[in-house]
Amino acid sequence: FFIMKKLITFICVAALAAGMGNKAHAQFFDFDGAENFHLIWLDEATEQYWEITDRIAQDLRINGTYGTPNVGERFLDVWENTFTFGEANGKGALDQIGNYLNCIATNPGWAGGGFQLIPEQGSAALVDLTSITEDYRFHMAVKKMNTAACRINLIGGGKPDPNNPNGPYVYDDTKGAHFIVGEGNHVYDDPVLTNLTPVFTANTWLTIDIPVSELRDMGWNNRSTFKGYYFSFEFGNVRPNDLMFDAVFYYQPLGTGINGPEVKQPQLQVLVTKNIVEVVNAEAPLEVYDITGKLVKTVNNNIFGADELSKGAYIIKSGNQAAKTIIR
Repeated sequence: FFIMKKLITFICVAALAAGMGNKAHAQFFDFDGAENFHLIWLDEATEQYWEITDRIAQDLRINGTYGTPNVGERFLDVWENTFTFGEANGKGALDQIGNYLNCIATNPGWAGGGFQLIPEQGSAALVDLTSITEDYRFHMAVKKMNTAACRINLIGGGKPDPNNPNGPYVYDDTKGAHFIVGEGNHVYDDPVLTNLTPVFTANTWLTIDIPVSELRDMGWNNRSTFKGYYFSFEFGNVRPNDLMFDAVFYYQPLGTGINGPEVKQPQLQVLVTKNIVEVVNAEAPLEVYDITGKLVKTVNNNIFGADELSKGAYIIKSGNQAAKTIIR
């Protein structure tokens, strides 16, 4: 038997597959098949579960408090108080409970913000995306309360600081990839930007997984380190207008080259949520074995109560696949 970590399906709009290529599509994201993460948003529980800490090339996640940052901290700058942070209720894009970013617009017009380094910090904490090569990809999960278009800005490089010509570079908006998520065009965009999700479903997590080579076609340039914004967003005035992000990062697929990660076939997964055991991608009947190899239960469907088993470790077998789980 072998232990299968859970592979969570990101929900995408099926109609995108034909027209959007690798930009937005349904797939299993296999953390074990990726390395050199440049993290912008990923909860610590997911990081620990997938054991990716040693594979983080750069951590750009928030580690400071907006309004009272200290040197070396990263924070999300709320532009002109145009949105507030809402609770992360329900499941995130990785099927975890909460732990995603929820932005609620308060401005009657536009709203927006950006992840950035505080302006005063020195070169030791600069944004450094220069190691990202053509075989990397950018990954992002997004959910909106409506289908109105919003703008995403990925900044790759910088320019000399006019106030400190000999100091670190500051971010340069012209060295970024700018695109639309949602339906139609963002009301403030001129010229019109590329829409990666022409078909968009409200209140549904959708993932974008795009090769860096395509970001370059949109203007992304990572030839210099810099300080300031590296990921920002703008959303419009349709209400309600919560904008949610999850699993935002650059990554390098393992052994797959420039074409990106191979989409894996569904494999056996065991999810234990509260008092329910759900075995995904299983064919009934299921056989449940204890750690001694003794068959303790046969189940005729893929969901059963956790209280039907004593606390401990088990192997669940379906056909020629098996997965391990722990009942606590």
